[in-house]
Amino acid sequence: MSGSPRVVLRDGHDGCWIPPRDPMAPLVHILGAAVKALDTNGAGDTHTGVLAAELALGNDFEDAARRANIAAAISVTRHGPATSPERSEIAREH
Repeated sequence: MSGSPRVVLRDGHDGCWIPPRDPMAPLVHILGAAVKALDTNGAGDTHTGVLAAELALGNDFEDAARRANIAAAISVTRHGPATSPERSEIAREH
C-alpha cells in the first residue's frame, strides 16, 4: 500500500467501495456475500478490524477489503456483538 490515505465506503450487504490503484479511475466495488442476517450488531467493527489486520499482514487493499466483507457477512449470521470470525473461517470463504 502506498503512503496515500485510503478510505472505505461500506455498503451493507452490497459490500464496499474502495479507491482504485489509479487515482483517475472510478471507485472499485468489492462485492459482499449474500447471507441471512440474524444480528448486524458489530458488523462494522468486524469489517474494520479484519481490514486493518489484513493490511498489517501485508495484503493488498482489494484483498483486505474482500476478506473484511466476508468476515462482516459471517458475523451477521451470529447473535451478539462479539461475533468476528477467526481467520481460518474467512479463508474457507475466500
